[in-house]
Amino acid sequence: MNKGYTSDVIVDQCKKMDEAGMPYIGNFLGGLGGHNYGLSHARESARVINQLKPAMIYASELTLFPDTPLSAEVDAGTFEEATELERIQELQEFIRCLTTETIFRAEHVTIPVPIYGKVPQDNAKMIAKFKRTIDENGEENLRNYLSTAQKEFGKVGVHFDSLYAARFVDNWSPMFYLKDKAKNRRAEMNGEAETAEIAQRIVRREVGHTLPDQMMAITAHAAKMNYNRIRKTKLFTVNLKRCISCGLCARQCPLDAIEMQNNHPVWVKPTCTLCLGCFHRCPASAIDYDGCSLINGQYVNKNVKLDD
Repeated sequence: MNKGYTSDVIVDQCKKMDEAGMPYIGNFLGGLGGHNYGLSHARESARVINQLKPAMIYASELTLFPDTPLSAEVDAGTFEEATELERIQELQEFIRCLTTETIFRAEHVTIPVPIYGKVPQDNAKMIAKFKRTIDENGEENLRNYLSTAQKEFGKVGVHFDSLYAARFVDNWSPMFYLKDKAKNRRAEMNGEAETAEIAQRIVRREVGHTLPDQMMAITAHAAKMNYNRIRKTKLFTVNLKRCISCGLCARQCPLDAIEMQNNHPVWVKPTCTLCLGCFHRCPASAIDYDGCSLINGQYVNKNVKLDD
């Protein structure tokens, strides 16, 4: 993958952050090597990570979208996607090769089963969990994708004539870096252009996009269990020295899970929707989630007012 820099540059720059005591998160994108190259990609990625001290490693899997350069390579036969089995084996190998002390999280919807643990002491347990997934599910079952939105709405009798997708900034701060304003603006411009196109297609009553299937059966069950774990409000913390007692977080919470007590926010319900609105809208950067979200930064679309 041509990122514009080499692994040596990554090591050099991240070591400077290590020396300065600056925390950072490493992202591992599985499937990037394509068919037959997963294991070598895993080993080389682990070789780089083992030279560093990331606060966390977050793993997800490559997703191909239509009308992208990589999708064009697939159509041309110059890039072949890894199978679902290969992707899991790649994650196993990556974990097996990791030796640096850090936290490993693989909780993205593209991962067949969520994995969380400490490296290196939990490596064997995490690898074994992936092995059970392989033993219990063949390639056909792993590719048995479900259109999540259509299925869930269908349960309550709601059906769609068309579905559309516009891609903006992904503000899931536990995973994605949001401090690059230029990158965010490019994503906003992409989303704005796609939204304008969608509006015209709706006016012309054209059929919507053929959306990529979002989640396979085994992932849906695991993701729901993981969601119930990570949506606990005890994972939110407040820096009382930074808090300006504006009450914005409490006003914006869709579940009224936050109350202002002694001029500071207190989560009064055990769980929430995990929209992260309180985190992203906090003007004083006083709220953090799971001790890592502020590392990646906050984001609010420029067309949204903080107190809307």
